[in-house]
Amino acid sequence: MRVFFICLLGLLMSPFVAKSAPIHIQLQLKWKHQFQFAGYYMALEKGYYRDVGLDVEILEGEPSEHATKFLKQGRHRYAVGETSDMLAYVKGEKIRILMALYQHSPKVVIVREDSGIRHFSELSGHRLMLSEGLKYGEIRAALEASGVHVDDVTVEQNDAYVIESLQRGTVDGMSAYLSNEPYTLDQMGVPYRILHPRDIGIDFYDDFLLTSEDEVVLYPQTVRAFVKATKKGWRDAMLQPEQAIALIQKNTIHSTYRMI
Repeated sequence: MRVFFICLLGLLMSPFVAKSAPIHIQLQLKWKHQFQFAGYYMALEKGYYRDVGLDVEILEGEPSEHATKFLKQGRHRYAVGETSDMLAYVKGEKIRILMALYQHSPKVVIVREDSGIRHFSELSGHRLMLSEGLKYGEIRAALEASGVHVDDVTVEQNDAYVIESLQRGTVDGMSAYLSNEPYTLDQMGVPYRILHPRDIGIDFYDDFLLTSEDEVVLYPQTVRAFVKATKKGWRDAMLQPEQAIALIQKNTIHSTYRMI
């Protein structure tokens, strides 16, 4: 018996004993690969996920992909969500917020300068291009705080965010990201005006890291490890933005981002 235990101890201490297989995690982004998600790429590239026993696959987002739907599809699933997902939580969806990446939401409404629209209260009766998700959250809150019900606006549904619609004047305004569309419109030479929800006191967090309630209850150590590694990745992305940009440019041709 003593010999047996000595042999067993030798096996456990041997460098040839296989380590536990890493836990495979899928992270669903809410849009295409870009700097908006830089911290996740840095955590993956620098091995922070691997160091805590995780094999992370980052999936590019599509207009049809919704965080709450994705999280229902199985274990070890995480997603980057937005304000509309918070409404889903209020309505009973079993999701959990792990952290908020943005202190202030970048979502705004951009209107043509020649539209004469200067305030949210003046959008009533106008044509506004909104994605389904942005019909809710801070855009809707800004409208209703200004006395405009979403039904008072002619909504042109377009999940592809066709900015040319604003250029051609087929819509008077569109929901947009402060970090994206203004730059594009500047390049196109289209005069515009920005209506920001913060200007009327609507100030939300954004880009929430979400997972399911079951994930938190059944795999708390995995959740903690994923969040810890993700925070390290975001720290590096903020300190080394050029490196993060290079990683994104290298991988944007792929719909998934994963270390092999």
